[in-house]
Amino acid sequence: MLQIDKHAVAVKATHTTQLSPSLYTTALIQAVRQAPLPLGPACEVGVGSGICLLALAQRGFTRLSGCDINPICVEATRELLAKHANNALADIREGDLWSAFDSQASFAVVLANLPHFPGTPLESDVNDRLPNWRGGDGRQMMDRFLTGLPEFLAADGVALITHHDLIGLDHTERLLASLGLQCDCLWRWTVHENAARMASVKDSSLIADCPTAYQLGPYWFMDSRILRITHRG
Repeated sequence: MLQIDKHAVAVKATHTTQLSPSLYTTALIQAVRQAPLPLGPACEVGVGSGICLLALAQRGFTRLSGCDINPICVEATRELLAKHANNALADIREGDLWSAFDSQASFAVVLANLPHFPGTPLESDVNDRLPNWRGGDGRQMMDRFLTGLPEFLAADGVALITHHDLIGLDHTERLLASLGLQCDCLWRWTVHENAARMASVKDSSLIADCPTAYQLGPYWFMDSRILRITHRG
């Protein structure tokens, strides 16, 4: 008789909940499905569940790379692509941002949905998400990603990233310009940030300097975006 490992099933179910696509992931998937993209090797920095790489595979991308600092995400992505994108050659590695990739790698498409909210709410305030998805260093993580991007983005390549206005769109645009890159906004939407998340933002100037942030009674709202990044012409 077939024996079911109930503990293993419970673990998988928990990971499915932890890795379920967020609003930001969904917006990035929409961009992947609709935006003009150059064919060639593609990668995602911070794969999460792997669902964005799967969206690329369904668009015809057959050489996929990815990384995540969390081994749960690496395992989940490998399993997802093996099951639903077996026509693609996938290289998914455990590692921190660009350090996971070979130095000579070059990608036509780069995706990133990094946990860059500039605060760290309590675990109890973020349901069942993985701990390192709660927020954290915000601008520091985004800057590390963007600083490494020119080395890995092909000359005619396109990067699509999620970007929360609270870390400063002007800062991002200035940094990109200094790196020989440029960006435009593909999608823009307004998000509600609950009291716990806002209270975890220790640098109040980030809120004061965010042009899209506003308050209605006790409720905070601000914009998030999907940015398309390319080399400057």
